[in-house]
Amino acid sequence: MVLPTIQIIQFNPVELISIIEIFVAALFSFILTIKVSFKYKENKERSILLFVLIFIFLGTALVFLGSNRIVLFTSNNQFTRFLFNNMAIIFSFVVVALFDMFSFEMTYPDEVKKLTFIVILDLIFLSIWFLINQPSPVINGDLVYPDYVFLIAMPFLLPLIAIPILVFLIYSNRNINKARPGALRIATMGIAQIIITISFIFELLGFFDIISLFVRLGFLIYAIIMYISITMPDWYKNAIGWE
Repeated sequence: MVLPTIQIIQFNPVELISIIEIFVAALFSFILTIKVSFKYKENKERSILLFVLIFIFLGTALVFLGSNRIVLFTSNNQFTRFLFNNMAIIFSFVVVALFDMFSFEMTYPDEVKKLTFIVILDLIFLSIWFLINQPSPVINGDLVYPDYVFLIAMPFLLPLIAIPILVFLIYSNRNINKARPGALRIATMGIAQIIITISFIFELLGFFDIISLFVRLGFLIYAIIMYISITMPDWYKNAIGWE
């Protein structure tokens, strides 16, 4: 595969703000890794361990994404750009797999291995698909995938990223009358999952200028919501009625 010739794209303040958003979201993810790690040491639950891994890989994916944006302004090295782009996608797929595992853990704990195996096969296909169909510098030198790549990928990707959202929201709805505070906490995580899913899809599709600012803001909003949901400050406990 021959990589296309790439030029350094023109710097703009909007992109700088979006890059800052990405790295702040990555920082929140790594802070959450530490916070959740302490919880895992206390009770050794596998579901909590999955969250530790989720935040590690999510933070790493965001670092690669942010680094890829920086390289666009500073280098025309083709290998570096495509490396950071591919690593961000692959680490994002690992996050998708871990979220699905967490969902299976909550709903079908006895079938986790079988269901996870199916998810992994799906994501291996998607990873190979994106690797053999590299993006091209279409808009202002940025990297954009051809439309056909998404037409093939989305039927395989959308069900996987929808699973955690459905589990969070269905679990919350079923338990709203039995354990309202816990259900509201899960619902908050479900909302965060919707936000990051939208940002992830739009980031893959490729948006620029002011649109990218709002797309990447989703990563930061997700990290903040998950931080609040997991660390549970007093004002949040009062808001959901946690005792």
